[in-house]
Amino acid sequence: MTVVRQNYMPFSICNQIQFLSSSRRTNCFTDETISVKKGRIYTKERHQCVFWSSFTLRCKFCSSEQVDNAVQIVRRTVARASRDSTSKQPSRGRRRKRRVLSLGTPAKHYSVVSHHATASGERQPTMDALSVEVFDAKKSSRSIATLNDVSPGCTVLDIKKLVAQKKAKLGVERQSLRLEAKGKSLKDEQTLASLGLDKAKNVTFYVKDLGPQIAWKTVFLLEYAGPFFIYPLFYLRPSFIYGQAASRPVYDVVTLALLCNSFHYAKRLFETQFIHRFSNGTMPLSNLFKNCTYYWGFCAFISYFINHPYYKLPALGLTQIYFGFAGFALSEMGNFSIHVLLRNLRPAGTKERRIPFPTSNIFTQMYNYVSCPNYTYEVYSWVFFTIMTQSLPALLFTVAGFIQMTIWAKNKQRAYKKEFPNYPKNRTAIIPFLL
Repeated sequence: MTVVRQNYMPFSICNQIQFLSSSRRTNCFTDETISVKKGRIYTKERHQCVFWSSFTLRCKFCSSEQVDNAVQIVRRTVARASRDSTSKQPSRGRRRKRRVLSLGTPAKHYSVVSHHATASGERQPTMDALSVEVFDAKKSSRSIATLNDVSPGCTVLDIKKLVAQKKAKLGVERQSLRLEAKGKSLKDEQTLASLGLDKAKNVTFYVKDLGPQIAWKTVFLLEYAGPFFIYPLFYLRPSFIYGQAASRPVYDVVTLALLCNSFHYAKRLFETQFIHRFSNGTMPLSNLFKNCTYYWGFCAFISYFINHPYYKLPALGLTQIYFGFAGFALSEMGNFSIHVLLRNLRPAGTKERRIPFPTSNIFTQMYNYVSCPNYTYEVYSWVFFTIMTQSLPALLFTVAGFIQMTIWAKNKQRAYKKEFPNYPKNRTAIIPFLL
């Protein structure tokens, strides 16, 4: 028999939330609404979670402000319910049996189906439930899964989870859902109602298998760790690579280049671990080999020639070396400042996007001129490194990186303008006033 939900105080929340107490923990999956009565949480699915006096609400899809508001509503409702329960306790004979999901028992299946209780106590689908059929995007005639009685409030992420239950091979990260076989991928937070599908009885989705996935953070750590360890090998063990010629004296600029390279990739590893907040959790596994080949290969190419025993000093001597080093150091500080700004712009655990603006940090003033100053400073770093070392391999690496980062910057600027109508029009993509 299901729970009566009269006199409950509902509040809106997203489709996944964690309830944490001091001793136990579980995930309670909900369908847009949670209700609280007499110290217990009720979901729209009529499950009930025992509630504790000391608790925390946590949700990776909500902003911190939304979660804080939910906490306040829960506390007020629990307090009011506790007061009411002292004067309105039903007799033992009239109490109804309740389905309880204790905090120590995780739900085995995730349900986004909409139901109501009949007079006989049986649960039946509501009139607004939808039937969803998912097809293979590559072979549009091949059905992957059929989902019955799906709520219009269900999100794309919910559909992915249901498909993953039916097809274990298609994990959530491997799926790209779209309305057409060759259409654009839908965002996880979009609901069927927001897509205009709530009035359709039969809904069709197409899923593209993205293949094996790997976490962005793992890829970044591996691709940056390679240059951090590869470059010093040519400097510390020259006899293994250059033979007898390695006995020639080493110029100070060669040592300075080693320090600059090591600092750059140490900074990137630190940022990956502690600064960056990735909007996407995973990327195709094939990208790992492509990215590592690019960074590791170029690093060995650059290090081989700069550490070569017959390497020649820059044409302008110390003036060129010190000028290049000063520019490299300032660019690295600017790049780090932008990454910190971007971190503070996005709340932890969310995909929220905002328009970045300069702060009191002087390096962030670059946002007055370009949309992606982190790429700007990155390019400047390698331009000055090339000037400092007067190395052709370093120049080739700089040009290749500039081309790729220009593509990324233009795509990001286009996305900013599409999402924010008030986006500053005077900003260029990556190079102030030019590009």
